[in-house]
Amino acid sequence: MHPHVNIEWHQLDSVHYKENLMQGKSDISFMLGTEVHDPNLYSEKLAEEPMMLLYPNSFELQRDIVRSNLLFTERGCGYRTLFEQCIEEYQIGITSNIEFWSIEAVKQSILSGMGISLLPRITVEKELKEEKLSGQQYKQNLATQLLYPKNKWISPQVEAFIEIVRKHASLW
Repeated sequence: MHPHVNIEWHQLDSVHYKENLMQGKSDISFMLGTEVHDPNLYSEKLAEEPMMLLYPNSFELQRDIVRSNLLFTERGCGYRTLFEQCIEEYQIGITSNIEFWSIEAVKQSILSGMGISLLPRITVEKELKEEKLSGQQYKQNLATQLLYPKNKWISPQVEAFIEIVRKHASLW
């Protein structure tokens, strides 16, 4: 359909995505977080992501939550901010915390009994079904969003890619 088109994926934190879009370094951005309302950006919610407070199967929520090791994703990550709100809400005592770059590292650390975390349900669906870890849905969801500048020309190739994303996002 569009030969010789290259797609590059770059991971950016929630602080730098707008800068890259507005400076033309990125054509579009995908973000998992609270919904973006910015007059300079077009924002389309592609999917609602339920969030899970996750812990090892051996964990007794009422007893162990006050002295848990907290397993964080990197600063700037949308669900890290939500986890920090969850910690305050549940009055979780911080014994220690560990920061990880990848969701898989957080998940494996929970499975090995190292602590608790808050992650999107989709990332732990298999482990929950197989009863390898435990958790409860958090009251607030996050959104997977498509973002791009409102007053910027969008090439036919990018428009075609956006349409493909929309088509497939309806199946998520």
